[in-house]
Amino acid sequence: MANQEEGKPDRDPMLVIIMLSLILFCISCFIGFYRISNMTGTNIVLPTNLER
Repeated sequence: MANQEEGKPDRDPMLVIIMLSLILFCISCFIGFYRISNMTGTNIVLPTNLER
């Protein structure tokens, strides 16, 4: 990250695509678990809920 070649852009297109795909994957997984918990009526306990 410190040394950038002059010919390369600041962001590597492949890295940006991978980052976006990972973010979309995490969001889709979260929405999937949320919908399943609502359909089955079971509560999925998250660490953030335990702290409150």
